[in-house]
Amino acid sequence: MKSLFFCLSVLFAPFVHAQLLDSLALAQQKQYRYFDEALQEKDKVYILNLSENKFSKLPESIGTFMKLQKLHLGWNQYKRLPNSICNLANIEILYVNDNKLDSLPGAFHQLEHLKALDLSGNNFEHIPPSIFSCQQLVFLDLRFNNIPIIPTNINTLK
Repeated sequence: MKSLFFCLSVLFAPFVHAQLLDSLALAQQKQYRYFDEALQEKDKVYILNLSENKFSKLPESIGTFMKLQKLHLGWNQYKRLPNSICNLANIEILYVNDNKLDSLPGAFHQLEHLKALDLSGNNFEHIPPSIFSCQQLVFLDLRFNNIPIIPTNINTLK
């Protein structure tokens, strides 16, 4: 089976999404769409949406957004994510769907607050082991990748 239709917590997605927006404050934050603008105000950035831009490289400076909680990188041309993305200590929601990724940075396990991860529509051939170290993860979407086997330790995720 070339593409694995695999998504944890699909039935509970609306509940999970509501849970991820812990407070109305996050929902009311300004959503930045331009990286340069966000970089100038990085101490105010909680939501950064760089989706649908056909970007192929994410700047290393992405790791300097210390308050960032929600990052949309979907529908671009990323083949890899910079290691600095692992510095996003407060990231809770990360959408990296529909890119060209086949791996995650080695220190991905440092994203302690990550609750939702969308890796659908990429080139993964196995589930990256670092995902299993993300203790807060409640939503994982790996649909439309090239993952032939689901590992037995998948049940270690919430």
